Amino acid sequence: MHSSAVVNCIAEVARPHPVAQMRPGSLQQVDARDFRAEIIALFESNGNRKFAEQFDWYYRDRGQETPMSWVLWDRRGEICGLCSVTPRTLRFGTTSIRAGVAGNLIMDRSGGAYLGAFSLVTAMKFLVDDHQIDILLGIPNELAEPVFSRLGFRMIDHWTTQTQICRSRELLGFHFGMPGRMASPFVDVWAAARRAFGHWREADSSGFRVIDLPESELDRLRLEDWPASWHRFAVGATSEYLKWRFCRDPVRDFSIAAIVDPKYYEVCGYVVLHRSPGRIWVTDCGVDHRQLSEAGAILCFCHDRRALDTTVWVTTLRSGLLSAQLRYCGFTRMGASMGGSPNLPLAAYWLPTHPLANAFAEPTSWNLLPGFNDV
Repeated sequence: MHSSAVVNCIAEVARPHPVAQMRPGSLQQVDARDFRAEIIALFESNGNRKFAEQFDWYYRDRGQETPMSWVLWDRRGEICGLCSVTPRTLRFGTTSIRAGVAGNLIMDRSGGAYLGAFSLVTAMKFLVDDHQIDILLGIPNELAEPVFSRLGFRMIDHWTTQTQICRSRELLGFHFGMPGRMASPFVDVWAAARRAFGHWREADSSGFRVIDLPESELDRLRLEDWPASWHRFAVGATSEYLKWRFCRDPVRDFSIAAIVDPKYYEVCGYVVLHRSPGRIWVTDCGVDHRQLSEAGAILCFCHDRRALDTTVWVTTLRSGLLSAQLRYCGFTRMGASMGGSPNLPLAAYWLPTHPLANAFAEPTSWNLLPGFNDV
């Protein structure tokens, strides 16, 4: 979840308004689809021109539960603020956790943004206080982080980006033009030396194959049978979730690559990919932990021909095991100035009496990639 006057994201003809709920100056939980036109107008007036393309995709009733939303009315009876929470299942060994992912936090820039955001975030917190969800997660930007901190959220960890560089010419040319292209051979030699002194080649002898995984094949995956890690929280993905989240995103193009077991020729992992100039981003990853780890799946893809002519970027939590494993295998940390992740936190709110409260607070307990966040 991001916020500014804005926090991201989201398009059918608006349904009739439940007029009785429109009380000036109030904060109310609503079905956002009942106020489609007004919410889109709020986002567009605050600089998000792609919101209309994403509205129907985000506020859906398929792939997983429809987000819960709250709106804030100004004194004129118009919507001046919005926030939403997407229910999502996390897995921790054999335990399922009902989490909420905060998103689309926005306040009109005309005034009262801080107090309005305070009210909206408080409303989202009630889902935890009322035991409707176990934990509320978000990625606040620099404007929203003080609000989250004041309201008792813990900043669990910060995001960082690890990069495998094989061919840097396109990437450096995109950033620096001809000087960047001329420098690319030296960068490639330096990156090759890092891989040689790391353990990058271990995945090359594993025998796993990488194949494209179209949407039509996702139903054949038995994701529910893949055991989760015993000591880390990860998204409990289903084939319907992958279809909605990545294959049907109306704004961003994703593809999915499958990792195939060499012995039984079954899919035992997947990586979700997004391409931009000079880069392939790993947005999500899921594995059967009996066969390989997330780092192993990503490294298998990094040895594939489609990754050897470019750079591969993985944004993950700074203190997480995945980040350490990728560095061990020759990946390089890439800062925001070169297109890596900004220094944003993973924020969370939970009750101290929750049985997993200690695990929630531990940065190394989290195994998330940016794909868990819808916005």
